[in-house]
Amino acid sequence: MSGRAFAEAEHRARLSRAREALAEAGLAACVIFAPEHLYYYSGYDAHTQFSIQALIFGREGEPTIVLRDVDRANAEDSCWVRDLRFYHHGQHDPADLVRAAIAERAGGRVGLCLNSYALPGAFALHLIKTLGLADPVDATALIERVRYVKSETEMDYIRRAVNPDGGIAYRAGIPGESRPGITCAALAVMYAAGIYQDKLVTDA
Repeated sequence: MSGRAFAEAEHRARLSRAREALAEAGLAACVIFAPEHLYYYSGYDAHTQFSIQALIFGREGEPTIVLRDVDRANAEDSCWVRDLRFYHHGQHDPADLVRAAIAERAGGRVGLCLNSYALPGAFALHLIKTLGLADPVDATALIERVRYVKSETEMDYIRRAVNPDGGIAYRAGIPGESRPGITCAALAVMYAAGIYQDKLVTDA
C-alpha cells in the first residue's frame, strides 16, 4: 500500500542484516515476538500484542508470520510478508505453527527473542518444550542491535521530525512550536506525584 511508511525494499534490507547477524552467531533461524520488531522487519503494524504473534525467518528464503485469524485483514494490509499463517484462539496452538515454520528452514540452532512483554512466560515455556530445545538461545539482543544503525530513509524521517529550533515536531510534516520531549507516561507519573507546576508539565 502507498500509505506504508517504508517500502518493502527497506524492510527486506533490514531482514538481510538480521540474517547476517544470525550467521555470525551460528543460528539457523530466529523467532521474533516483540511488536516493534515485527514492524521493523515486516511492516506488520498492529496493537494485538496481547495475543501470540511471531515472525520466523532463516538465513535464506521468505519469512513467515504466525498470528490470530482475526488479524488477517490488518496483516495483509500493513506488511509485505506473503506467508501468513493463522490460528483461531482457543482451538489451535500457535506453537505448532511456529514449529512447522522452523522445520521448513535449514536444520540448526534456533534463536528465540525471549525478552519481550509480548511473550507470556507460560507460552515461552510451552514453545521451548514444543520445539524440544534443551538449551534455548535468547536472540533478543542480537536482533535489537540491527536496529541501531539507521538507513538513509530512517535518517530522513528523523531529520523531518526536528523543528527549526532543534526541538521535536510532534506531527510529521507539520513543523511548529517545540514541546519538551516528555512521554505521556512520564507526564502521568508527575501528575500522580503532585507535580503540577514544573516547566516540563506546563509546557507539555
